[in-house]
Amino acid sequence: MPDAFSRFQCLPIELQWIIWELSIPDSIIIVDIKRGKITKVTRRPHLLMHICRMSRTIFLKHLTDIFPPSSSMSIAVNFARDHFYLRGFRPFFFMPAPLHLLPNIILGHSALEHPTELQVLLSKLVHLQQLQICLAEKPEQLDPMPANGLRRHCNLHHCEEFWFQYTSDVHDDGPERQVCPACRWHSKIFQQKFFDHGYFRLMFDPALPARPTTQQIIESRSPAIVWVRLCECLEMREERAEELQNKVELNEKDVEESYRQVLEATAACLEGKLDCSH
Repeated sequence: MPDAFSRFQCLPIELQWIIWELSIPDSIIIVDIKRGKITKVTRRPHLLMHICRMSRTIFLKHLTDIFPPSSSMSIAVNFARDHFYLRGFRPFFFMPAPLHLLPNIILGHSALEHPTELQVLLSKLVHLQQLQICLAEKPEQLDPMPANGLRRHCNLHHCEEFWFQYTSDVHDDGPERQVCPACRWHSKIFQQKFFDHGYFRLMFDPALPARPTTQQIIESRSPAIVWVRLCECLEMREERAEELQNKVELNEKDVEESYRQVLEATAACLEGKLDCSH
């Protein structure tokens, strides 16, 4: 099979246009932050900018947004597709106002040193759709994977379902009760027993096991811990739940059957009888 298609220019213009549009990947925008202020914004060089006039035109056509707004350092971006690497940002510092506009953010591995502040960050950024903590040495070289290409992390805790057999205290591993594997994993990765956020789903490279080690994440194709937003704000979710309750009436038998199925699936997942990578 040849490595190059030499007759690309012979294709109809419309087909060439479609091919160039489909070849546009997610881009990395590097945002340098110092002492809580944005000092520089640059785009990682992309090949489509330098192939031909058509590829450059199509690439620039998708840059429909400006970041940061009303600033001398503003550049054209696409909030829906671009990922913004906040270089020098610390979760416990003051957050510059333009960061609240970003839906896709990448942080360095140092962010894991402050898990409490990281949870606050997930709560504050209302437009945030995806947060990636890159464990590699150079986050600006990360190749972001789409959310549908990631593997869902199993966040079920043994200590919640089988409290008489497992404990959440990672220092209380004895013959009567074992340490919950999920709590042990959370304490190693985040220095906390629990790091589950209600609005986000924890995800990884699909080639990784259910609870990967830090070294396994670093050596994977996408060396990052990813949070993907599950739902919108709590108020909107409650409104939708109330609307659904008004429209749909479930009898007691259906509710009991659904609850029984959930318990059986949870038990099978925790006992290793069911693959919970869904």
